[in-house]
Amino acid sequence: MRCTVGDISITGCYVHGLASPAKGETTVVTITFRPNASIELPGKVVYTEAGMGFAVQFNELPEADAKRLGALLEEYKVEAAIA
Repeated sequence: MRCTVGDISITGCYVHGLASPAKGETTVVTITFRPNASIELPGKVVYTEAGMGFAVQFNELPEADAKRLGALLEEYKVEAAIA
């Protein structure tokens, strides 16, 4: 299911969409920053808003994934500031 991810950090994100998973449910969020720059982040649902979206806390990421996500977030911040 395609959704919009917002309020993203190295520890979690908010997923805007109609999906309503249960609090505590495990999930994998795949975030595509641009073509050929996506990352899969396993986590658990920590908050839900019916019909609005849900918050995901990422599991402890392997060091390589954490570094990659951090780099993508920094790059995205720079692009957003320029736009």
